[in-house]
Amino acid sequence: MRVLILGAGGHGMAVCEAARDAGFAVAGFLDARAPLPDVLGLPVLGTEAAHDGGPLLIAIGANAARLAAAERLGAPLPVLRHPSAVLARSARLAEGAVVMPRAVLGAAAEVGRLALVNSGAILEHEVVLEE
Repeated sequence: MRVLILGAGGHGMAVCEAARDAGFAVAGFLDARAPLPDVLGLPVLGTEAAHDGGPLLIAIGANAARLAAAERLGAPLPVLRHPSAVLARSARLAEGAVVMPRAVLGAAAEVGRLALVNSGAILEHEVVLEE
């Protein structure tokens, strides 16, 4: 799936690497600070105004800002699950959820819309990580 990443900072780079590992075709970044030099060999295409309406991975670390960006842009928000993450069969991921490398989600764990489970984190049985 072709995606753009909103946020070209450190978290954006981590999301980009995870997305590539998961098989996404990352076309570039959007960032409020544009113009910027290429990031990880990909162009920074402009600000949010350059969004083409396609799927978007929102790589903004601040929770409130991440949610606000999703509301402003109204883009499709794919789930990003790194292939090294371990999820129980009953674990659930909502739209826009990001699960980074080596994270573990136990039985009936739930990750809400646009929530981030960072590298190596463990959400054991029945944990609910809300939006």
